[in-house]
This record gives sequence, C-alpha cells and structure tokens, in this order.
Amino acid sequence: MPSTLTTSNNEVKLVVFLSDEIFAKNIPILVTVDPISSVILRIELADSRKVEDWKNHWECLEKNGYIATYLVTDEGRGLCSAQKEALADIIKQPDTYHAIAHQLGKWVNILHIKPFKRNSIAATSLILPEVIR
Repeated sequence: MPSTLTTSNNEVKLVVFLSDEIFAKNIPILVTVDPISSVILRIELADSRKVEDWKNHWECLEKNGYIATYLVTDEGRGLCSAQKEALADIIKQPDTYHAIAHQLGKWVNILHIKPFKRNSIAATSLILPEVIR
C-alpha cells in the first residue's frame, strides 16, 4: 500500500491539510489527513520532524495532485516554521485540542500554581482539610 494517496488521471484536488506527527518508539511518523473525509493523504516514517521534513512531506502531496487550501496543525516549531516557508499563502489554524489544552494550562498556572508558590503556608491552609491540620 502506498504511503501517499494519488489522484486519478492527473486530477488536482483542493483539500484541507490536517497535519501532525505520531510516534512509534520515539520515531516520528508524519501524517496528513483530509479532516472532511478522514482520508489519510500521506503517512511516512521520518528521521525527524524538522522544517525540511514537513516541507518534503507537503511537496510530495502536491506532486501527487493534492493542493492545500487550508492547514490545521498544532503549534509545534517544525510545523509552524515549515508552514511559513512551504505554505505561506495558506491560512493556518491551530487544532482545537491543542489550542484549548495549552490555553487552559496557562490559566491553571496563572490562577492556581503561581499564587500558591508565593505563599506555601497560605496554600497549605487552603488545601488541607481541618481534620489534617
């Protein structure tokens, strides 16, 4: 089974790219799917997930007839830098999961952890129930 989906009769398809990496024993696997149809457009075992890897990944898709109209990714450095170089004219949107998770993490840090670090005695008195004190 090929690692890149190809179009028939040299047809060009305009699609949304949803790109991210997964890992097998710490080895990155670059994946791009069409989120509308859930079709895996390209999946490849890679040496790294740096800018050049992502640029080559997307160039292979274009050579096989798939042109990005929109890009959805997490905020990984390699992906973001590659988008600026290879797909600069394409709108990029952070994926919802990572966008929300990262923002919630920032809020937890601001609203919960930092104030408690400043005054560990106050933190202890707020956290521990009356029976333990």
